[in-house]
This record gives sequence, structure tokens and C-alpha cells, in this order.
Amino acid sequence: MRRASLGLAVIILLTVSITAASVEYPVVIREVAVAGNEEIRTREILEAVPFGASDEIEEADLRSAVQAIHDLGWFGEVYWDPDALTEGRVVFVVEENPVIERIVITGNDHRQSHYLLGVKIYDVRLMSTLRIKQILWGEEIR
Repeated sequence: MRRASLGLAVIILLTVSITAASVEYPVVIREVAVAGNEEIRTREILEAVPFGASDEIEEADLRSAVQAIHDLGWFGEVYWDPDALTEGRVVFVVEENPVIERIVITGNDHRQSHYLLGVKIYDVRLMSTLRIKQILWGEEIR
């Protein structure tokens, strides 16, 4: 799996590099868009991009924007569409990281499951222990 991802990243990088070489910089941007996002709002992604429509950009600006989007931490893969760039459009293609939908605890013989869910994930307390217990009890988890 890791090899396949690495191979895909190399192919994308080569494609972007070859096509980017055919674009004459600086480029005046008509539109900035995002493709591939499902859970993360486009507006939140575009807030990380340091340029917008009618700005004149260089290839280094594109690279820094890709890095800024990647640094948000929501995406495993971020690149720009080189074909759209020839039309004056910057389209960032993103691949979102997987979302945890469910946590299943098995093999627990010594403690009640809700005690195990008290593991600290965030520095900020999201809700009180009492509220967590009420939710679990409401779902008949004891």
C-alpha cells in the first residue's frame, strides 16, 4: 500500500513538473478552486491559499499553497491540476484523510468500556465525564 502511494505520488509529481514547465510564469489567475473534498468545506481550504483571482503568481506560489493546504492536516495528497493552469485556473486536487466513524473495544474483561473511553485525546475538554456516562447509559452501554 505504501509503495503504491509512493509510486502514485512520483507519477503525479512528474506530470505536474512536465506540464508546469510548459506554462509561462507569471500566470494571471482567473479562478481558484478545489476538487476532491467531501467533508472539508472549500472555503476552509481556500483560506490557506495566499492568492486569489486576478493575482499574478509564480510556480513557487503554487508550491507554497499546496504545502499550506497539506499543513492543515486534513489531506494525505494535495496537488494542483496542471491542465487547468494553462486556462488561468488553479484547481487544487485533494485527497482527504480517512474519518474515524466508530471505535470498537474488544478483549476488555477487567474494566467497564466507558472507563476505557476516558483516554485523553484533546487538551481541551470536549464534555464532562458525567455527560459521557449519561450518553453511554442512554445507549444502554454499561
